[in-house]
Amino acid sequence: MKHCPKCNVDYPDDTLEFCLEDGTRLILSAKNNPTIAKTAVLNNFPNQSPIEFKTSNETILQTKDTNKLTNIKEKVTHQGFKIIEIAPIVLALTHNYWQWLYLNNSTYNNTISFLTSSHFIVWLLLLISGAISSIIALKYGKNKSFAITSLVILAINLLLSIVPNK
Repeated sequence: MKHCPKCNVDYPDDTLEFCLEDGTRLILSAKNNPTIAKTAVLNNFPNQSPIEFKTSNETILQTKDTNKLTNIKEKVTHQGFKIIEIAPIVLALTHNYWQWLYLNNSTYNNTISFLTSSHFIVWLLLLISGAISSIIALKYGKNKSFAITSLVILAINLLLSIVPNK
């Protein structure tokens, strides 16, 4: 039995270390009451045998359900590759159309007004985004023909914009 010297409370449980009322460290009490049973810790868990791993040369075939997450990841990745491969050609053709529609048919007084016009800025953004997406498609795409074609179209458009129209 343990006793709290501060609040004079007796605890029959000898496993307690501190008073539940005020937190003071308990001391062994001189009055041992044999009628009060001690708290016993019982082991109610049955003994378990250790897990045995069997080694075999058999190959375990995975079913479709275990590969579900892998299949979804492959589909998403494959769709991402399609977008990466198609985006450059779409940007290059849009750039080509923009150049034909606005830049070649517009007349500007001087070079500054041409370079600050919204038509030129959109043309330049299409050129840059087409080139960047083509480089990404060359690096990560499976089918590199669209990326190469878009780079050729963008290069031709750039050359046509540099060469003066007569």
